Amino acid sequence: MEGLPPPSPNLIPDNFTNLQLIQIFNLPDLLAWEYPDSMLFAAALLIWQAAGYSHFTATVKREHLVDTVTRDLVCSHIKYVPLDLIVPPLPTTLSAYLASPLVAKTKVNRLGGLLQFWENKVKAVLVLRRLVLDILTTPSLLVDVECAFLGGRMSVNYRQHRTSLLIFRAKMAVGSWFGIPLLPDVAEVLNMVEGKGDLERSLDLD
Repeated sequence: MEGLPPPSPNLIPDNFTNLQLIQIFNLPDLLAWEYPDSMLFAAALLIWQAAGYSHFTATVKREHLVDTVTRDLVCSHIKYVPLDLIVPPLPTTLSAYLASPLVAKTKVNRLGGLLQFWENKVKAVLVLRRLVLDILTTPSLLVDVECAFLGGRMSVNYRQHRTSLLIFRAKMAVGSWFGIPLLPDVAEVLNMVEGKGDLERSLDLD
């Protein structure tokens, strides 16, 4: 093909453009046979780019037929054989954590307790670490944790303490908003937490 170097065992995929690799992929089997396996791998994986193939590996299986006249073996076709069933994808954060060995309670205590233990967790479990810290640092208020995270309301607790889910969420959110132009004054924040102030007042965003 035009612009495609002739087959050679010294060819390196990095020296080829994507267009040239696509040309190799589209070659008839007898012509593609002459290119080294590394070129065939690169061409195939370029065509099969997709999120599901991020861990994909492949090998080449060359099929032969016997020439009926010369009795020589000739290339019949080339198969790209996926090995992703043999080489599984990388484990998720949660599966990797669950597969890790148990940590003794004495070790956790020696590191400063459960909260400090998760604070020190490496980036390998960053997502799981964030989830655990969110749960461990939930304020110990009169509202049940299940009520706060699940959006429900336990009627007995609500009648006993008069703390609604709306008030709890507001108190949790105030800390994140304080300091921005909408809430520059700490006195206004205290009024909100204590349920005082004019809740119907416009924020004057114009």
